Amino acid sequence: MTPFLHRYALAIACVVAPFLFGLWPSSVMVAWLLWPSHVERMQLDYRLRDQLAQGPQREPVAGQKAERGEAAPGVRSDAKPDAAARFDLVAQHFSGLINSSLASGFLYFVCSAAFAVSGMIVQWRLGGRMLALVVAAFAVFAALETWLVVSAQRRRILVTDNILQLADRHDLLGHMPVADRWVQLLAINIFIGLFTFGVLLTALAAASVRRGALVDRTDLDDRLFIIRVAMVMASALLVVVVLTAKAQLEWPISLLVEGERKALDPAGDAMTRLWGGSCTVAMLAAFLPGIAAWYLDRGAYRAVHPPSDARPEADGLDIAPLSTVTALLAVLAPVIASPILDAAKSLVSAVGVK
Repeated sequence: MTPFLHRYALAIACVVAPFLFGLWPSSVMVAWLLWPSHVERMQLDYRLRDQLAQGPQREPVAGQKAERGEAAPGVRSDAKPDAAARFDLVAQHFSGLINSSLASGFLYFVCSAAFAVSGMIVQWRLGGRMLALVVAAFAVFAALETWLVVSAQRRRILVTDNILQLADRHDLLGHMPVADRWVQLLAINIFIGLFTFGVLLTALAAASVRRGALVDRTDLDDRLFIIRVAMVMASALLVVVVLTAKAQLEWPISLLVEGERKALDPAGDAMTRLWGGSCTVAMLAAFLPGIAAWYLDRGAYRAVHPPSDARPEADGLDIAPLSTVTALLAVLAPVIASPILDAAKSLVSAVGVK
């Protein structure tokens, strides 16, 4: 192994592996499977919550917007919707709007904190010029990835934005149109999440550069502190990303009648699992190289500075359970509903403090 790879391979893996093994494979596979599809030919008859007595309302062709106020095929113009159902429809729409906005607010708060702390770590370990380069690079990368996800109907959620387009032509909900802005909010959230995650990965990579026999105790302590801080921020980011995705998915589906809502719930749950599973694998792929680099340098340090006690752990360089974050993830695991999260909890347990 060349000196360059010996020193930087694990640090590079902290940035590359999460995308290569976590975020890209599942989304690319979904896009590949959907590539020959013709989404515009899918015809689903949606019924909003106040249309129980009216019959189905046909959704416009995917990618096209119906004129507001246009009568839907199969709906009698003289049908009288139930007044309580109309109140319920408006309440569900407003509730979904609030929940999605609140979840996005939490996402922005966590991302702001993670970016601030990660930026300070990158500047501390690599310098101001490298921080500027990292910010610019991940801003471009996040913008490109966001465009790829949002611009293509195949790579977007197939039904939820169509339901909101249907809501925009409703005689009540049409006064508060949200379909276009829902897609814009999705784009903003994807961009901010990817950008922050990239800067966080760079902070972790900065603490994963191998020093070998030249490593000292201060450097090991600093790097362990960075790993722990990054783990807490990544765990919080994982939670808010999945909860935000869940809120944005549940909003449109909640507008449908009960039978159709239950029928579409598996699709919404699948998208939540996609985000939760991908982010969890990305988290594992990021921290395993960083922890491995620290362990290897700790071994090199102990070889040069053997502890006076017969026990190697007597020097205090030991990783113990991080009970706080582990407990937090244990509480939020049912909410996230991702079985893969157990792997993340196990990883967190390995890098904490007593």
